[in-house]
Amino acid sequence: MRLSKNLRRSEVIAVIWTAILGITIVSWPGVIPARAQNNSGVIEGFVEDVNGGKLPNAVIIAFNNDTGQSLQATSGSDGAFRLPNLLFGKYRVEVSLSGFAKKNYQ
Repeated sequence: MRLSKNLRRSEVIAVIWTAILGITIVSWPGVIPARAQNNSGVIEGFVEDVNGGKLPNAVIIAFNNDTGQSLQATSGSDGAFRLPNLLFGKYRVEVSLSGFAKKNYQ
């Protein structure tokens, strides 16, 4: 009789552990999509003349002061540009457009 009680108790414990394991496996995918912090930045803006007019087709180049690497973009029809995925650091930005003086920004 005592063996029977132990067997039943172990069966109950096995069912409980199986349930806990099942819940853990089902809830685990909710944890996986967590993302780490991003280690890059972006420089974005508009190229305008002194009167505020948008300037399309301007060439914008960002030079990383530490690595010397550069990334280039061209302003759109609304003068907007975007330089994504830049490593953190200090940059020199050069803007040029035919008919205008080249500008540098630190």
